Amino acid sequence: MTEKPYWEIVVLTSKDRQQQEIYKNQIAAKKLRNAILSSIEFEVYADPEEFPIGTGGSSIHCLNRLFEKYGENIFSKRILVVHAGGFSKRLPNHSIFGKIFSPVSVHGHNIRDLLDLKIEFTQRFCPFMVNGGVFFAASDDVETFTLEGLKVKDFRNFEGVVALAHPSSLEIGKNHGVYVLSLPTPGSSLAWFDDDCTEVLQKPSVSAMRSHGCTFTNNGAECVYSDSCFWITPSVAHKLLELERHFDIYKKETCIYGSMSTSYLWVSTGLHQGS
Repeated sequence: MTEKPYWEIVVLTSKDRQQQEIYKNQIAAKKLRNAILSSIEFEVYADPEEFPIGTGGSSIHCLNRLFEKYGENIFSKRILVVHAGGFSKRLPNHSIFGKIFSPVSVHGHNIRDLLDLKIEFTQRFCPFMVNGGVFFAASDDVETFTLEGLKVKDFRNFEGVVALAHPSSLEIGKNHGVYVLSLPTPGSSLAWFDDDCTEVLQKPSVSAMRSHGCTFTNNGAECVYSDSCFWITPSVAHKLLELERHFDIYKKETCIYGSMSTSYLWVSTGLHQGS
């Protein structure tokens, strides 16, 4: 029986070195309890402390650190990066140990915290990451999605970005990234569609969403596709590393979902609809 693909490396980001040590200790404790797969390599990378760099700079920093340790091998591995840095100001009870280690209870599964849940949910995309890649996710949410209609063969020669796109109300769209597609926005009956993303609007107004042609009707309601987690293929990871080599990314705060999402527009983007 062929072993199903799984994450080979899981990376957590941290705000500083103190938080990094706390995360490392919690991962070590999980290993002692045999609570996580021994086949997964875990890394925790602290953001440089001179300037706030946001999730954009942190993502490139992670890729750089991975390249330093694993070399060219990282481009053939399936890697999960969870942005877990921050002090959880809105949930101060999680400010010490981090939201990613928040306890959860899932009946009938060996899932004890949000990290377990995040790994379990996202690993379902591993079979489609045929040539490897890096999957980026936040630490404080749970994405829902369907894999109906996805075929592994569709991704064997795919190069670019694959993103979850969630049918959302305009009110939700106002506070998130919203995809602008090159073709008329398909309705929510499609579980999978491949299209070029021409722009990612960040926290747009209702008028902006309508004028850019982002809206569609879902069960009688006006909706848009809002952003979420995504993965990049090895070729895109290469190009992001080139950014680090040619620009000083550590002196300005950037967001992987906001500031940097427009950088993905030179690649074909597959939008996978979440429910």
